[in-house]
Amino acid sequence: MTKQETDQESEGTMSRRAFLRWSAVLGGALVGAGAIPAAEGARKLAGYKAPVWNPELKIYTDDKIGLTFDEVAQLAQRFDKLYDAIPKQEVEWSDHVLQGLALELIPQYEYEGFTPRAEWPEEIQFVIYPRGQEANHVLGQSDCETFAVINGRLALPLSMFSDDEGPHTLAHELAHVAQTGAVCQYGPKDQIEASAQIASLEIEAGLALQTGNPLWLKSTVGELRNMAMGSAYALALQDKDFDKYHELRSQLSPGALSEGRFQKALRRWKDDPKELKRLLETYDLKPFNRIVYALMYNDAVIDDLAFPPIVANRPYGGSYIQWEIPRRERKLDDLAYLVAHGEELVADLKNGDN
Repeated sequence: MTKQETDQESEGTMSRRAFLRWSAVLGGALVGAGAIPAAEGARKLAGYKAPVWNPELKIYTDDKIGLTFDEVAQLAQRFDKLYDAIPKQEVEWSDHVLQGLALELIPQYEYEGFTPRAEWPEEIQFVIYPRGQEANHVLGQSDCETFAVINGRLALPLSMFSDDEGPHTLAHELAHVAQTGAVCQYGPKDQIEASAQIASLEIEAGLALQTGNPLWLKSTVGELRNMAMGSAYALALQDKDFDKYHELRSQLSPGALSEGRFQKALRRWKDDPKELKRLLETYDLKPFNRIVYALMYNDAVIDDLAFPPIVANRPYGGSYIQWEIPRRERKLDDLAYLVAHGEELVADLKNGDN
């Protein structure tokens, strides 16, 4: 299992400059500000349903299931602003430090109810990928049983390659270990990856709230921001309107260096658009949609994540075994709290009240 970089801007090398203001509900905002007289605005927007403010997500939504480009743009704006406000904790990466973070992460998958018991791999370390494809596009890997390894470029002291992606990458790969080899062997790959993304975010959010450690808060908010940006990219491609994503991205990360990085990523995926679409949907849009749906409509509950136990059935009394993952509710209560109270949590960190 790998967590791959799909767009170097959205996977950790994005400029940390604050977003320029991005309004996803321009029509409603103009009416509300008096720029369009209310009666005239009502006539011009006949049949238009006013956006609804969601107090947990702190964005305007169309109150329909399924994220729109405008909604993920607002979420990206909010999470980027929060991310920039969290003090960066400098980490001198080493195998020892990586293993220390794993000691904190691994028991949480049992504690938070994702798996019946803590699963401990034999190997947790940085590795050097000798080939260009893996060295540039694979952040980490796990076989769901014996190892969780991270791209060694993240540990190089003078490298800026995804320099803040280590904590979430480790949490994601350890989520695969928690899934166990049985789940990874028999479960659908997109469900396995989406489940690892969702569970690792809940674990990181839980540690952020439990310990007050800015590393976990920044890791959680940073990955939510990356997923929002990846989802915006995926939705723009689905709408066949790439320009709106490029415009958004240019506002979020202005400057020649940022544009140069993005153009390099575009050249990388020019000849493989189907794979780009698959990666964006697998790691960003699908899990992000499920998280937002759970937070907005289902009391933060998800009941079909790909984690143990896994059971064997013999359908219709046949002779072959069919493995199934029973539905079991998991509540993303820590992630829900962090999303709803992100501004207050970040303010406390800045004020030293942790």
